[in-house]
Amino acid sequence: MKASRLAQMIWLIVIGLLLEPGCEVLPLQSDLAQESIGDQVVEFFQPAGQSQDQATAFLAQLVENDQDIVEINLATIEGNFSGEYNFETLEAVLVAQVTDLTIEMSVEKMVAIFSLEVDDPDLTVKIYQQGEYSHNCSMSIAISSQLLQVDLILVDGQDGGPVVTVGGLPNIVAEPINLSVSPDCPQQPESSVNQLVAEALELALLEDTQELVLSLAAEMSYVIGLNVAVEGSLLSIGSTEPAGGEVRFKIGPGSGGGLFDPNGVLVRLQGGFESTKSSCVPTVTSDLPAVSEPAAQFAEYVPGTGEDYQMGISLSAELIHQGLVAAYRGGLFCRSAGAGDLPEIDLAELFPSLEALGVPDSVRLALWPGQQPTLELSAPHEDLGETLPRMSVFFSGLKIDLYVSIEGSDVRLLGIEADVSVELSPRFEEHLLEIELIETHVAGLTIEFSELLMEAAGPLRSSAETVVELLAAKLIDQLDSFAVPRPGGSGSDLLGFKQLDGRLVFYFGQRPEP
Repeated sequence: MKASRLAQMIWLIVIGLLLEPGCEVLPLQSDLAQESIGDQVVEFFQPAGQSQDQATAFLAQLVENDQDIVEINLATIEGNFSGEYNFETLEAVLVAQVTDLTIEMSVEKMVAIFSLEVDDPDLTVKIYQQGEYSHNCSMSIAISSQLLQVDLILVDGQDGGPVVTVGGLPNIVAEPINLSVSPDCPQQPESSVNQLVAEALELALLEDTQELVLSLAAEMSYVIGLNVAVEGSLLSIGSTEPAGGEVRFKIGPGSGGGLFDPNGVLVRLQGGFESTKSSCVPTVTSDLPAVSEPAAQFAEYVPGTGEDYQMGISLSAELIHQGLVAAYRGGLFCRSAGAGDLPEIDLAELFPSLEALGVPDSVRLALWPGQQPTLELSAPHEDLGETLPRMSVFFSGLKIDLYVSIEGSDVRLLGIEADVSVELSPRFEEHLLEIELIETHVAGLTIEFSELLMEAAGPLRSSAETVVELLAAKLIDQLDSFAVPRPGGSGSDLLGFKQLDGRLVFYFGQRPEP
């Protein structure tokens, strides 16, 4: 999966955590406090076979861009044919073509092997007899296929996150070369001459393929996702009054955040959420400190089906909880009267007093969470085609006010307080991630304030509960469908999901055609 696609995936995770449609993402002006940042809050694992697929794609890209041809500058070679004859070859430019690229995963390294086909050159040779120039002859070199072997390792880059780089000196693995000289050369070359030419050729290959090797290292950093980082600040918008709160988040690779081993590539992202308290939040709460949960154990195959997969993604449940609390403190769940317009709900049928006042079309609803919300995750209902976990968000002491506009001013007519929980089902519809409201539970509803004089207590309470349910449905409807970049490409599917040890583990890949 390309890193740009992974970045989009993480953006969706971050924004999706907050479940707030009316937010503008702003640049992060300063770093998060250290206590807000947890380790391995997001992990992704790429099985070993995927690295070979990426190498194949990299080679195809080289061919498409005519970058599979490398010029090899063979420097002057000096030596001795016999006691009285010295020689010196003229500089030559050889052409090497990359014909294959394989990747093998090993302990703490990724071994890349380039297959190079090098043309057989004819070198001009200057002959010197007892130090004086005598004449020119020629030398032909038969070069077998050359294998350039490179160890790629992970190190911490300048920004603190891991990068792929070359570990140690590359190595040329090849069969011995064969030399032949023209009849006007003093004699057939000895084994020592073969060695001189072979060493010069190897040195030239190592020197002139450096750019190729470095481009592979950079590409692997990119496709693995080591340079992915998302950060920003969220402010609630659409309110008639400044909320005064801010939610800040940052997720990206940290020191030692990558691992190569024979099974594949594992990348761990660190990060978290923090907030400044909004004036609309009634209770004194603190941000949740980061909790670094144990790393996920990715299975060799998709659990339950035994399928191969292309990418495994693990998400910390504590990160979701931390984001939810930060969203609450920052005021992202507050909706003032000016921001809570629900025009498609005919509240006049629920509250006849509105029509008597002559203002049924100017009704506004305001939302004020009382306590910080909590989140519970449960298994998907596979019998209904669900593959992602259900989410139950619980709001204790949620306050809802009903306003009407009279002579340009919002007048409060009804105040409700209730404990409300919504059960949500995220699901993929082709390339879109959608959030479906399954059920709304309302308990402990009380009428705190009412100027609706025509409604009796029983009907008023029943209508108030209906308002809560309609409001929940409206807010969920305002969540846009997310165009999700699937790991492995647009044709990949979510093959499996497991909730293990406080982590949500997803497996993506290509599902075979039926």
